Formats: sequence, C-alpha cells, structure tokens
Amino acid sequence: MKLIFGFLTFVLVSLLMTAPLHAETTASVSRPPQYVLLAFDGSLNLDMWNTTLSFARSSDVKFTYFISGVYFLLNSKKADYVEPTHGRGVSAIGWGGNSPGDLQKRVGFVNQAYDSGHEIASHVNGHFDGSTWSLAQWRSEFQQFAHLIFDVFRTNGMAPPNSGNPYHFAPSQVNGFRAPLLGRNNSMDQALREFRYVYDTSRTAPMNYWPQKLNGVWNFPLAEVRIAGTGKRTLSMDYNFYFAQSGGKPNPSQSAEYEKEMLETYIGYFQSNYYGNRAPVHIGHHFAQWNGGAYWRAMQTFARTVCGKPEVRCVNYSDLVKYMESLSPELIASYHAGQFQKMNVDKSQPLHMSRVQPLDIQLKMNTSQPNAISAEIRGAAASRVPHDDENEFVWKADEKEILRSKSGQSNLQDLKANLKRGQKLSLSIERKGREILKTSHVVTNVENASLILEDEDIETQALTGDRPEAHFDE
Repeated sequence: MKLIFGFLTFVLVSLLMTAPLHAETTASVSRPPQYVLLAFDGSLNLDMWNTTLSFARSSDVKFTYFISGVYFLLNSKKADYVEPTHGRGVSAIGWGGNSPGDLQKRVGFVNQAYDSGHEIASHVNGHFDGSTWSLAQWRSEFQQFAHLIFDVFRTNGMAPPNSGNPYHFAPSQVNGFRAPLLGRNNSMDQALREFRYVYDTSRTAPMNYWPQKLNGVWNFPLAEVRIAGTGKRTLSMDYNFYFAQSGGKPNPSQSAEYEKEMLETYIGYFQSNYYGNRAPVHIGHHFAQWNGGAYWRAMQTFARTVCGKPEVRCVNYSDLVKYMESLSPELIASYHAGQFQKMNVDKSQPLHMSRVQPLDIQLKMNTSQPNAISAEIRGAAASRVPHDDENEFVWKADEKEILRSKSGQSNLQDLKANLKRGQKLSLSIERKGREILKTSHVVTNVENASLILEDEDIETQALTGDRPEAHFDE
C-alpha cells in the first residue's frame, strides 16, 4: 500500500504529560521490590570493559553482559565460524582483532565481571537477523557460540589453561540470551529450550509489563518508551535513542540535550513503575560512546540516582530469575494489576512520571488552493500542544531541509521540485528549535499529479533491535 499526498493521516504521539501524583491505596499482597536491570550488548572494547566494571564497583550496580562469540575469534581465524545464512568467515560486526594479547585481556575481563557478581549471557555470534532461521540454523548458532567462547584459546592457537576451561564459570551458567536485531521466531524459542536457556530478552513490551514464562523461558523484554519532552517512540536501549534523536548519525553538538532527554526518559520509566505496579525496569546499552558519550553518561547518572533508593534492587538478570521463580502465577498477576499498597510519591524530588495520549498529524489538499498541503495536529490531546509562532513544520529530503512553514501549509510543487524517487521525505514538527514529532517515508513517485510515498514510517525503526552498526564504534 502506498501513501498518496492528497489526504493522509499519520498517527503520532503527544508531548509527555504529567501523571497524577496520588498514591493508590489498594492492598491485598505485600509490595514487591523494584528490580532494575542494566545490561550491555558488547564485549570487544577493552576500555569499556574496564570503564563499566570500574563504575559498577563505585555504584553498587550489577550488570549483565550479552557477549558476542565473534569477538573471541582473531581476524586470522575467522573461517572457524560459519554464519547460518551467509557462510564461512562472515560477520556483520567484525572479529576479535589481530592481537592475541588483547584477546587474552578480553577473556580476563569476562572473568573479572563474573567474579564481581555480574552476569555473562549470550548475544550469539555474527549479528545477523535470525527471524527467518530454521531450527537447525539456530542450533548451529548456539553450538558455535559455546565453541567460540569456551574453546577460545584452543581455537585461536593459544595455549589453553590447565583446566581446559578459560573461565571461572561453566557453560551451563550462561543462562540468558538476547537475539541480534531482536530477530526472533518460533524456532529460536525451541532452540532456547533445547539449550536450556532460562530467560530471553529479545522482545519488547509496555513499561509496566510483569515477566511471564513463554514456552518455558522467562520473557524479560525491553520497554517501549517515549523520549521525554517529545512524542518520539523508542526502546529502552541506547542505540534506539541514537536513531530516534539523530538518525543514527553522530551529532555531538547536541550531546547535552540528548543526555538530558535520555536521563529524564529513564527516570520517568523508573518512577512510573516504582510508584506504580513495580514491574522490573529493563535498560540495554552498548560498548559505544555515541553523540559525545551522552548515553553512557545518562546511564551512569540514572544508576546513581535510583540504585540507592528504598526497595530498589539493581541486579543482574539471574537474580531476577531467582525472584520470579519464587512467585506464583497468581501473585505475578496481582503485581501486574498493582494490587498492593503503593509507595507514597516523594514530592521533594523532581518527577518525570508520564502518560502519553495520541495525536494525529493530518495532511490534506486545500480545495481552494489545489497545490497547497495543510498539516494540522489533531487528537484528544491536541489542545495541550501550544499553537503559536514557536511551532514550525519542517520538510526534509534525505535529512536536508527543503521547506519550513509556521502555518503548517506547504506548496506541493515546491516539495516535488526538490524530490527524487528513492529519497527519504520527512516531516517534523519543531517547537522552539526542538524536534518533537517526526515521520519519514521513501518517495516512490514524483512524476505525476500526486506525490506518492511508501506507507512504512522509517522512524519506527527506533522500535526495532540494534543493527550491526550498534557495534561498529566499540
């Protein structure tokens, strides 16, 4: 289906709204602790290993590290890995480098993390999308992960330790999994059971989701959130913020603003659950310093802010598994429904608790001016968005501005004159210079009376899993 600029509705979201600050009084079961899970998809960068472990020691935080098998294979040995769909010696995220010494240090950091109470989990290997893989292909990927990790020295032509196992833990202690690109399917679920994985973090869910077992495996999803101060949707993962805020391209000049938006979003996520139904908070990052380190700084500030609070447990995923296993399905259902005495809101602290109401941006042809396209903000919450000269409607072709209007009305011919088939056309609403809403589509036709776009909104990619690029800057 195509989108034709004549009459078109984009469903977007509003600015974040402040939620009521009263505490509910329902009390039928005891209040659960607030679990906070902080994790990394990353294992290559030695500096980030050291930096994250040093921070954890100073902050009473336990991380989960989802490591990639290819980072434990030297470049010269890459033919040892056979990617299920792309063949031998192919990885979307590179390899472990050329230095045996660095590889040995990486193994040392894994052991240091485990010895410090952090958890080592699997991000498998070549970082391709496994959503179409067969059961046999998933089996191969899991088998090769165990081989690349636990046979690391032998595979790379290095002397193995006397015990044969280079780690301070056994293969059976790798219990958790996150699929690259969140590319999952039923065959993956079956393979997880066969390889005795206990939990999976490859799905997404609303912020207040209480974990359930799906096909015998605990589901610990990333959260679907709205970036504070904007209507942009994303996931509780740094690469998704990077995509939503700067299109996945470096923009360090806005580093402070991006950091503030992420921190306020994470705090809002935490507060909504902490003062709400106490669903676990899930946050995932990478060994990267995008946009001037904005996201790593925001995670550190977030951890320091919440991890010392009463009834908060900043632990690894295996600790959450132990807690979930202690609960009955009936008690989990009560928690999800919030059937317990809520904690009173601390009004002395800044509050970012929020709720989202939908808005429509409706684009339509002006019948009195055939070449005019009008853009209007509509919906139940439209009155909450000020309609004044601070709002600007900005059209861009491949992120290069072509038109800007305060009235929301643009000329169709002016748009078409600046467009080519295959380009990305974006419409964003800026307020006081800050982009609060955006939609982007691929142009398929500009040669007839109408401007035709693909119906897929490119901005929804901020709701998908981490692309291979998420590991390029390790």
